[in-house]
Amino acid sequence: MKRFGIMFLVGLLSIPLAQAMGFTPPTAEQIAALSADPHGIIKLIKDANPTQAADVLSKGIAGVEASTLKPAEKKQLIARLTAYAVIAMHGDAPAMMAILAGSLTLDELKIVVAAATVADPVQAQAILHEMLKTLGADSEKGQAVIQAAAFPMAVLGGSLHDFLQQLVIGITGGSPFGINNLPPPPTNRPPGLPNLPTRYGK
Repeated sequence: MKRFGIMFLVGLLSIPLAQAMGFTPPTAEQIAALSADPHGIIKLIKDANPTQAADVLSKGIAGVEASTLKPAEKKQLIARLTAYAVIAMHGDAPAMMAILAGSLTLDELKIVVAAATVADPVQAQAILHEMLKTLGADSEKGQAVIQAAAFPMAVLGGSLHDFLQQLVIGITGGSPFGINNLPPPPTNRPPGLPNLPTRYGK
């Protein structure tokens, strides 16, 4: 009986280790591909912990910012990357966003918190709370994310806001859907959105 108890305890302790070992840091090429396929971040952060997921998302955002895309196109991609990452991380999204917050500019922070609020309204307050732990509620960035969380449409614009809502159409009754039921990227783009390169919608 004692031996069974020890084996059971070892099995429980091995679960987090196995999950951590399951994450493979993406290559530079995989990060670069996110600009054309933001949905791909879901696969890249599979089995990632919040720190690892924040690092992948931060690199994806940096790649977008370094591109020659127009500002509106960059905003859309950053918002979509964030939305997919928040949905994928689900319960770990607040911790991921808190870590991410320290690496972003003021404008990027506004976009990601607005996108996160639309992507997971149930956890929106938790995400904001954790981000403010990093930024400080009274700081310029802290005040900016508070406003962005309160008025995400003002940050994203109506078309992008509505587009992101399509990504979370599976949320019903106030309960977020699981990652296994994540809907495919929407193909009916709202009018006014920049025409970004993507493998979807062809």
